[in-house]
Amino acid sequence: MTRARTSFEKMWDTNLVSDLGDAAAWSTSTGIWSMRAPAGTRSTACARGLRPRSLGLTVGVVDHDPSTLPGRTVDTYPLGAERIRAMQANCREFGIGLVDLHDPRQGIVHVIGPELGITLPGCTLVCGDSHTATSGGLGA
Repeated sequence: MTRARTSFEKMWDTNLVSDLGDAAAWSTSTGIWSMRAPAGTRSTACARGLRPRSLGLTVGVVDHDPSTLPGRTVDTYPLGAERIRAMQANCREFGIGLVDLHDPRQGIVHVIGPELGITLPGCTLVCGDSHTATSGGLGA
């Protein structure tokens, strides 16, 4: 007997464009977009020329990869440098606003999202780690 699928599993499967192992890209028709893919890879959506549908509602945030040291640069934490550069390049290429390393709004997306009014009730939010679920407390 086949197990019934959850609503989340149905939505995921319906809109998944490419499974990249530790990241994924989804159909832009849902308003869901992930630019955080393993460094050096491009999603099938990017290869097909698909772009985020609502650029005004799409924001990139450089977080988790930068060093926490004062005076940090992209290269201060070498393990994150390639991913940071990929995020910067992807946001530039696709016209996505970026809260970059030296942006005064910069911080962890799960903190600055609510502070900046990015995380709002009813929005779909996709981030690169398990803390994304905390946005459910705000109705996202």
